[in-house]
Amino acid sequence: MHTHLRASRSTRPPFPVPCSRSYYPSSVPTPNPFTALRHRNFRLFFAGQFISLCGTWMQTVAQGWLVLQLTNSPFKVGLVSTLGSLPILAFTLYGGVLADRVNKHRGIILFQSLMMCEALTLGILTATGRVTVAWVMALAVFLGTLSAFEVPFRQSFVIEMVGREDLLNAIALNSSVFNLSRIIGPVIAAALIAAVGLAACFFANATSFLAVIIAFLSMRGVIRGEGRQVEGQGTFQEGVRYAMGEKVPRSLLLLTAAFSVFGFSFLPMLPVYAQNVLGVGATGYGGLMSAVGLGASVGALARTSRRRGLRRDVGFRSCTAGSGRRRRGAPRPRRRSSAGREALACRWATRSAPRSHLPIRRCGSVRHISR
Repeated sequence: MHTHLRASRSTRPPFPVPCSRSYYPSSVPTPNPFTALRHRNFRLFFAGQFISLCGTWMQTVAQGWLVLQLTNSPFKVGLVSTLGSLPILAFTLYGGVLADRVNKHRGIILFQSLMMCEALTLGILTATGRVTVAWVMALAVFLGTLSAFEVPFRQSFVIEMVGREDLLNAIALNSSVFNLSRIIGPVIAAALIAAVGLAACFFANATSFLAVIIAFLSMRGVIRGEGRQVEGQGTFQEGVRYAMGEKVPRSLLLLTAAFSVFGFSFLPMLPVYAQNVLGVGATGYGGLMSAVGLGASVGALARTSRRRGLRRDVGFRSCTAGSGRRRRGAPRPRRRSSAGREALACRWATRSAPRSHLPIRRCGSVRHISR
């Protein structure tokens, strides 16, 4: 008996046993960065968004260059961008409230159709030579007003397509396709401006909206009736109370505001910078815009599969977002790429955290504040 015990003890491995991956394989699987694409409706949304966003960036490049060619005034270029942003600041609050009250699916189709008409009008005016700065400003205000309502509708509709389980992955994929289109769209715009003219970019953008409209019309399992009727004022107060009363959403909203004012304000001035400082023309302007999108795409794709804590990631990206603009040794497109990567990663975290903890009924009413 004693011999048997000694033999059994002799077969035990010495302690402590080294913690090796070969002995203890990880039981946590590597996260799939494309999990949200298993949902058919989101696949349609993903494809339509990519095509439409490429067209949107083509119009952004062409519009900035058009205003610069019409006026040769940096102030007018910035003014057009400001006029397009003011309706977003003024009406996005109510757009989020409306998103919680009516059917999002039908609303998105309506707003996308009106945006298509805006791009078509700008293209016709440019092609016929009747475009003026006043027309561009008026259409910019109209497009900004539509965006103030369409963006909360579209962003809060994502959770209805994928559910809460795949929401963060869907947000990251949305950011990826947004910034991938920021690479491709300006490149195509620069080529079209050089080969055909500015009007071609506006017509291409108008055509690209058909992709989103067809994608939404092809979705299955979507409630096409009227949305829930909720008192608008109560929904608005509920969203503000949650966003301002909780520590994490409040901090993230303040960080988003700081980035929107100081981090992304260089984009409207890129056409002026390309022409007056670099002397590279429309082709170089498209390259600068693509460089920003390249860096932002890298940041978004990295976030699809990483599990770093939110506080640590936001803090790190906030400190390094401006490093791409301060480095003197790197070429200018590389600086823009680095700045875009860090800013996008921080912006992704500030967008995903509130929605991942919100009830579905509050997604629109709180989303409009973080817009």
